[in-house]
Amino acid sequence: STYQQKTFFDQFIETCHSKNIDTLIHCGDIVDGVTSRQGCQETRFLNTIEEFEQYTAENYPTFEHNYILQGNHEKSLTKFEPGYNFCKRLIELRPDLTYVEPGMPIVGPGIVMISASHGGGSCANRKRQRTDRLKSKTIQLMSEGYIGHIFVSGHCHIKSYIPQYMNTVIIGLGCFQAPN
Repeated sequence: STYQQKTFFDQFIETCHSKNIDTLIHCGDIVDGVTSRQGCQETRFLNTIEEFEQYTAENYPTFEHNYILQGNHEKSLTKFEPGYNFCKRLIELRPDLTYVEPGMPIVGPGIVMISASHGGGSCANRKRQRTDRLKSKTIQLMSEGYIGHIFVSGHCHIKSYIPQYMNTVIIGLGCFQAPN
């Protein structure tokens, strides 16, 4: 959308590369999609599946280990084409990317197990509710048999950090979109 903070994102990626970071995990909402959020149509500069695919394929960064998950914004593109999966299509265009299903363990640097998910639900109460939902999502993934030293989640576009919960670390990922 027009709210993307591409300059900050590019600076972040440049910093990662300068520090020899070789792994990137994106927990969904790579694109703004066609959500029903009020004003979404006015702030979008991409309007077709093909435009979303081309823009992302050309602008998404390259890392040695590059993982992506589908978020609710990508899922919204099924309004154009039922059953469409943006991330699965993106890995066809960008074979350097790896698509992972929510909770699927990713082996990170130092053999650290990372469990990634997009998350979900309302993000209206940004502080307390966010950490409670991150803990609930972690418990849900654990009860489904997913493991991880670190659990990462997207969706609310704000950063959260829980350094110790049930012998794991939980990280809520932020985003590069104003006004977040």
